[in-house]
Amino acid sequence: MSAHVQISVFEPHHMIEVIYPYAKEYRNKLFPIHDSENRYAPRPLIADKEVTYYASRENEAESSIFTVTKATKELSAQHLEEASRDDALQTPFGGQGFLHELGVISSCRGRTTLGVCTHLGQASVAGTGNVMDVDMITIHLHSDLRSPDGEAYEHASKHMMTLQAFEDLKCAELWHQNILDVIYRKTNHAVRHVNIQLGALDLTDVPTIWKARRCLPYEQFARTSKAKVPNSWDEQDEDCPICGNEYDGHEHARFTPKCDPKHAICRADFLRWCQQKGSAADCPHCRDHYFDGPSIEFLKYGTTDGIYRSYDPSNASFNSFETFERTCARLDENHAADNLQPLTIDSRLIGQAWKVMTDGALREEASSTPLHLQPARSPEYTQVTKTLAKVLAELDKATMSTDELNEELYVSMVEMLVEEFFASDAGKCLNSEQKGAVWDYPICANLGLRPGFLVFVMRNLSRTLQFCHLRRCQCEGHFRGWHSHGEMMFYHPDHLETFEGRDGPDGQRMKKAIGEKRRKPKTSSVWRGSKHPRSFLDDMEEME
Repeated sequence: MSAHVQISVFEPHHMIEVIYPYAKEYRNKLFPIHDSENRYAPRPLIADKEVTYYASRENEAESSIFTVTKATKELSAQHLEEASRDDALQTPFGGQGFLHELGVISSCRGRTTLGVCTHLGQASVAGTGNVMDVDMITIHLHSDLRSPDGEAYEHASKHMMTLQAFEDLKCAELWHQNILDVIYRKTNHAVRHVNIQLGALDLTDVPTIWKARRCLPYEQFARTSKAKVPNSWDEQDEDCPICGNEYDGHEHARFTPKCDPKHAICRADFLRWCQQKGSAADCPHCRDHYFDGPSIEFLKYGTTDGIYRSYDPSNASFNSFETFERTCARLDENHAADNLQPLTIDSRLIGQAWKVMTDGALREEASSTPLHLQPARSPEYTQVTKTLAKVLAELDKATMSTDELNEELYVSMVEMLVEEFFASDAGKCLNSEQKGAVWDYPICANLGLRPGFLVFVMRNLSRTLQFCHLRRCQCEGHFRGWHSHGEMMFYHPDHLETFEGRDGPDGQRMKKAIGEKRRKPKTSSVWRGSKHPRSFLDDMEEME
């Protein structure tokens, strides 16, 4: 299956998830990261904790590696027997049996987890009787399968082969590409996945030499002192008090903060401290802040006077997607769920803002996150977008607080996903008690959605509503309607009518279809069945 083909999780399907390194396997050997010297280390693009709290993808759900394939057969006892038959088992250091088994299993509805471990092993050298160390791969396969009548079955096996034999398998399936990607960390997504898995084990990845780090011009914006160094200082003051290196005119040049010339440190430690704390960096001696005013704005949001421009136009250090993510820094600083400001709903405006956020997400390259793992490219995201348009048309011109609108729209999306699930073959197999349990907290946990999908939808929705507040522009001149300043998109509220929206042909058809009746905002009663009602924002990682 090619990477651009997407199967809806509401169709008969099989999801294959890869976990590497597998925590239950005690032996693990990690390989060097692929082409790291020509890649930037996957780090937050904005050095600010408040921004990265909502924008960071450093979580288990969004770092998941999986593929969704179409289920072409109904599960039967014969399938399990065929998957495990003796003549299909892998030969020593071979993988054809594994291919056969997974091919049979993945043709049925269900979910498979492949726990992958790479390690050293020994193999005989043909004709010599000697043995040699070889790189091995062990795959723990565990499948949860469902028959047409809703009966659940489990299947488990363990396969071991040389890593070279696995790489040489004649297999064009995405799960095979996923495993090779995560073993060698060919994409930034794979790097994040491995870091999450290792973090749970209190381990770190192999030492890596990355491309020279993209460094903001901290020295240019820091508050410095031009006071001369007193002659009475001891010789030891010619050494950096942090790292102990002697001051020179290069990496360890003296950096003298404005607070006190005696609080000088070397340039290397100053930059390291700033990279850790961002715009909140302060003097390690007296805690006086290095930055203030416009400098903080630039370092925290990447903007000057509210406009984002690349700080070094001659060096294209950020690609299109990274630039877009940086322009969202102010949108990410606070979540729409915490915004109590009133918002008069304009379906044209919010719908177009959603499109701006979606188009930005679609800029991400496959070298960052493989296309089949990008939520914005999934069929479910198209359904969510249609639901958003429908609800906005119903609520058009109503006024409510931003947090209420955020919940109203999100709950409507969740209800749509649940309805799609109930209408699917998997949902039809459930009895009334099982259907009722779907609404228990955590909601959507049993819908089989793509991992990380709901987290992405929540982030996009929050950015969209915050956009309506923070990207309103009253500029004069040739700017009209939707326009850009620097590399950021804005809207002029007095000229939105020049763009087709709810009053266009599509909008009129939508209004006619759903009527002009407006719904009252729902409450969190959507979490019916829960003993402890919770906001839909609580612990989103548990909902994946």
